[in-house]
Amino acid sequence: MPFETVRHKPPQVRHHIEGVRSADLPACGLEVLMHRKISLKRWTLAAAADAYWRLYRPLSAGGVICFDGTEHPMKPGRLYLISPHTRFDSRAERAFSKWYIHFTLHSARNQPAPFVAELKADTRMKVLLQVLCPAQSKTGRRQAEPGPWLMLELLALALEQAAPLMENRPSHDVRLEHVHARMQRELAEKLTLADLSRTSGLSVRHLNSLFVEQTGLPPMRYLTELRLNQCQLLLRQTQLSIDDIAEQCGFANRFYLTRMMSRHRHTTPGAFRRQIAAGR
Repeated sequence: MPFETVRHKPPQVRHHIEGVRSADLPACGLEVLMHRKISLKRWTLAAAADAYWRLYRPLSAGGVICFDGTEHPMKPGRLYLISPHTRFDSRAERAFSKWYIHFTLHSARNQPAPFVAELKADTRMKVLLQVLCPAQSKTGRRQAEPGPWLMLELLALALEQAAPLMENRPSHDVRLEHVHARMQRELAEKLTLADLSRTSGLSVRHLNSLFVEQTGLPPMRYLTELRLNQCQLLLRQTQLSIDDIAEQCGFANRFYLTRMMSRHRHTTPGAFRRQIAAGR
C-alpha cells in the first residue's frame, strides 16, 4: 500500500481580550566579562572607575578596598559588590588571594550610583561558590567548567541583596541618557566631545561636569569603557580578528585597542581570548 502524504493545516488561533492589558518589562541583559582566581604577593589598584560591575570573593585576609574615604577590609566568607563607575582604590600589602567576576548589566533603567557593598553569603550562595570558584581536583586536573546558569544565579542573588543601595540612587539626567544612547548606537564612529555636547544640548564644560557627577567619569573616558565592553563581548562570542574588532568598536587600530585594554582592563585582546578559550 503506497504511503500517503497528509498535510495538516495549522489551526487558526483566535485571541480575544476585553479590558486593558499592560506590562512593565524593561529590557535587561547580563554579560560575564571575566572570572578567575588570583594569588598575589602585593597588590595596588589606584583610582579604578571602570564601566563594569565587580564581585569579589576574598579567599584570604589582607585585601582592602578604599571608597569614599572609608577602608573596607576584605573578609574571607564575605562578598564585595562594586557598581560601575565607582572610583575606588584597592591594595594588599601581604600575600592575598581572591576569586572575582567582572560583568555588565544592560538595563533600560538608570544605572546605580557608585557604591561598594559588603554582602553576606547565604546558604545557596555558599553552595554556588563551592562549585564556581576555580579549584583543582584530587588528581591535579582542572575540574569541568560549571554551567553558566550557576554564575548568573550567583550574580542575581548578589544584586538582589544589594537592591536597597540601587533603589536609593539619584535619578540620572535625561540629557545624559540621550548621550549614552548615541554612544551605544555609534560605537564604531569617530565621536567627539563636541558631538556629544550637541546631542545633550549642553555646553562642553557643563556636559563634562554633569557626566563626572553622575557616572564618576568624563564623557570620552566613559565612551572608552563602553567600547572596551563591546570588544570583550566580541572577543568572547566571535572569531573576528582583533583588527576587525578594533574597527567595529571605534578604535583606530589593534595597537591602540591593545594599549587601552592594557591600561583599563589589565589584559590584552589576545590574552583575554586565550583566557576564555581555557575556561578561566
